[in-house]
Amino acid sequence: MNIIISPSAIKCLELLTIIFGLFCVGISIVLSYRFKRIKLALSRALAFQLIGEAMVGLVTVIFAITSWLNLYSHLSPEIVLVMRFVIFGTASATSINLYKKVKQVENEKQ
Repeated sequence: MNIIISPSAIKCLELLTIIFGLFCVGISIVLSYRFKRIKLALSRALAFQLIGEAMVGLVTVIFAITSWLNLYSHLSPEIVLVMRFVIFGTASATSINLYKKVKQVENEKQ
């Protein structure tokens, strides 16, 4: 079953996606700041994780904006590749950092 959505409805949904994405980026930034102020062992790693999440979200919002403005096809393949590497590199770096910090806390308890 194919559902046909009108082009104007698609544009509206794309705009809502951008707004929701920016809201999520904002939440990640605010919570990162709050975690950074907490003086527990994992707090800084969680702050770093949330900043990374905000960065990934921001790049995703940029993709959504270019789609909404019909500019995605004008992005060079190199720019798109760099944006994707930023997403995957940030996600990997923050995950590895959090894992290392959890292992450090675990080893300190032993």
